[in-house]
Amino acid sequence: MAFEHDYTSKQAIDDIEGVIAQARTFSSQYNRSVIKNMTMEQYCIGHGDHDNFCYKIERELERMGNITGMSRQKKFGVWYDKKLGKYQHTKKFGNSLEDAWINAKNEILKLLEAGEKRNYAIIEKSNFSQLFRYKLLAIYYPDIYISIYSDNHLRWFCDQLGIRYESSEKAYELQRKLIQYKEQHEDTRDMSLVMYVKWLYGEHDGPPKTEWAGSNVDAHKELEKQLREMEKEIEDHAKKRPDGNDSRLVEEWKIARWDLVSAYVKKRAGGICQLCGMPAPFNNKKDEPYLECHHIIWMRRGGDDKPDNAVALCPNCHKKMHILDREDDVAYLKKQVTKK
Repeated sequence: MAFEHDYTSKQAIDDIEGVIAQARTFSSQYNRSVIKNMTMEQYCIGHGDHDNFCYKIERELERMGNITGMSRQKKFGVWYDKKLGKYQHTKKFGNSLEDAWINAKNEILKLLEAGEKRNYAIIEKSNFSQLFRYKLLAIYYPDIYISIYSDNHLRWFCDQLGIRYESSEKAYELQRKLIQYKEQHEDTRDMSLVMYVKWLYGEHDGPPKTEWAGSNVDAHKELEKQLREMEKEIEDHAKKRPDGNDSRLVEEWKIARWDLVSAYVKKRAGGICQLCGMPAPFNNKKDEPYLECHHIIWMRRGGDDKPDNAVALCPNCHKKMHILDREDDVAYLKKQVTKK
């Protein structure tokens, strides 16, 4: 079977092995003994300090699944509210902060033990949200659990692959069916589960909103609203092109247009590289996913500086497009901007 991307090249394999190695480093650094003795400060996000369990799960291990869009800090059970200057907690983990912290920490330990033993009954009863729960399991056991966490996305991929399932089936059952498909097909049998997820998103275009970009309906509506506002801003700017006789004003207008188009395509991409399908490799100083704007048809070849000719790419893929300039990659990126 011919694939749109190469999953067997040394570059592709090294890239995914790096993601897996990062997950294994984290699980070693935060083994069960460390978690058992972990303090709230070492666990909680919100301080502005990145050296904590939750920040690393959410941000540094973003390539194991982007969960930044779901419930903000509340998904962790306990967090630090910088504006209030104190720790906060969700009531489902306990009425007091102290109880919530003890219960959240014990819940993680129980979840990791259940994940290792594949005790799905305990996994399903966890007080943590499904996305956070299964991301933890995928990080600690990347050979057992795949980094697709929502029911909607799991079902979507089952549909794409022709896998039958019942509407009542749980996330772990859908994950197991997808893994079984992988093991039964020669094209995917030798892939790691992390590579397999990349293959799923790369070869099947991904659901309308990819798992890595979050699945919050309200967030999606807000994003659509922001994109419409940015589209209007680009249209308004196009009407203000200065007279061509003043080269300085024209150049300033072009730079401003570039900034508008670049901001738009990055917002539209939702932190996901539109070529390799993986999350941005790091966040910039504004804590935004770092992607770069690329014109599908280069401007020096007559391409327009407009959103329908621009995509957001990770630095590696951006460099690849300018060095290799492959026709199949260009065709794939054109599909990305026309995809509904």
